[in-house]
Amino acid sequence: MSRATPRILLVDIVSLLALAASFVATLAMWSNLPDRVPIHFDIHGVANGFASRAVGAFLLPALAAGVWLLVRFGTGLLPVGEGRNGLQARATASAACALTVFLLALHVSSLRAAATGRLSSAFFPIALGGFCLALTVLLPCIRRNVFIGIRTPWALASDENWARTHRVASFTMLGAAVACFLAPLFATPGLALPVASVLFAALVPAIYSAVIAHRSTT
Repeated sequence: MSRATPRILLVDIVSLLALAASFVATLAMWSNLPDRVPIHFDIHGVANGFASRAVGAFLLPALAAGVWLLVRFGTGLLPVGEGRNGLQARATASAACALTVFLLALHVSSLRAAATGRLSSAFFPIALGGFCLALTVLLPCIRRNVFIGIRTPWALASDENWARTHRVASFTMLGAAVACFLAPLFATPGLALPVASVLFAALVPAIYSAVIAHRSTT
């Protein structure tokens, strides 16, 4: 049986326009970029890894394009069944768009850091907070599947556990978004608070899925 051709949704067009804009902006900035472009930063936002201009300037846009293709159309690689059928095209398209825009925001920040040698103390937390805010809306809408979401063994075992886990994840991601947005107001700049808040926001629902699974068996 032949598989249906995926439809291009409005959110896909947003992703493609963002990718195109990133490549155009990079080309426009090409002559102003240094020979060594930062591609890695420590927890304080200081550049500690570099690549040539040709690699560093296009690494994140290329990665964003690959991530968009994988998340948006990667479900076609899964066997037909419960793990695949739980996904809706709109959910995967929205997740792919959120990831793509976040990576491209990092790209903008990286190009700025190429001139200053340091990530903006405000730009990265705000970009990460925006990504968490998108997850706050998206996570409760994702049905049980093996491709995207909080895919613990306990959440994947039942629709009820999955739904409850992702409702909790929505609240924890909202908290992480608030923490990220507030991070630039603190005296000590860096990536520690935004990154820690997101890790905590992901860990809590994962633990919660195990707790409610244990309670249901006792």
